[in-house]
Amino acid sequence: MSMKYSLDDIGTIVEYEDENGCVWNEKIVAVWCQVCSAEYIGPINEAGGFLARHGFFHDWEFKQEVNEEMVA
Repeated sequence: MSMKYSLDDIGTIVEYEDENGCVWNEKIVAVWCQVCSAEYIGPINEAGGFLARHGFFHDWEFKQEVNEEMVA
């Protein structure tokens, strides 16, 4: 899927096909990372992935900082 969404699309219900299958009744949402403020607008299932990836990265980042403090 290669759609680009804007603030005007939030709340819209879409249907689409991609390499993984067909999706119906998918809401377009806007989310943001509470740590770094990165933003995403798109289908809710992809928004979940965006948040999960950011959470995973920031968890790793914080662990690196803690490890450096313990070594110092």
